[in-house]
Amino acid sequence: CPRVPAILVTAHGSESLAAEALGVGAAGYIAKENLPIILCESVRRMAAFTLANRDSLSIKASLTPMPFELVIDCMPERLVPVIELHLRMLGAMGLLHSSERIRIAEALHSVLAYCLLHCNLEVPFGSAPVSLQEAATIYEKMSDSDPDKTQRAVTLRTNVLEQEIHFEIRHDGDHRQLQRAPLPGTPQSFHDESSRGLLLLTSVMDEVVFGNANQISMVKYRPR
Repeated sequence: CPRVPAILVTAHGSESLAAEALGVGAAGYIAKENLPIILCESVRRMAAFTLANRDSLSIKASLTPMPFELVIDCMPERLVPVIELHLRMLGAMGLLHSSERIRIAEALHSVLAYCLLHCNLEVPFGSAPVSLQEAATIYEKMSDSDPDKTQRAVTLRTNVLEQEIHFEIRHDGDHRQLQRAPLPGTPQSFHDESSRGLLLLTSVMDEVVFGNANQISMVKYRPR
């Protein structure tokens, strides 16, 4: 069932195992100690992406390939609907395989969530990932205590070219946060949620470039 996305769950995993699973088509991975925090919302999110992708198949190739930009405020519950819209637009343009669109959607969601929470809202890193419910609570409290941070935005720009698709993520927050994330391949990176997003990106994209501290540029080659 190649259209059914898979999430790797492992008790004694490493990033090399996660990378291997992502390399053969998994859409994501979760370390066992993080299951109570993010498993349910990960499954719900993946189901939402799968339904959005299925809906896009009925209008496939009806949208002319074009650049588009989505600007997202700091409310965490906005992310999944915005990525669903992004996925539908890629599908309506007839771009990439269904499974690749879902994998890209999950990778973009992970990095956008990281930029929103740790860069824009400047939430300190912790030993465990932040759930959607916790992120929403943090946003609500910060709306009263530090409204300037909640007014920041994250931008996802997509440019469809003849042979490749360019993705760009920009944030308005602390420019040092992306530099503090453990890089993929380091021992601590497997359990770190920020590194999870970076590993997802490097697994599904053909090129990933940190142009400056507030921007990530990515390229996905289109099949010929």
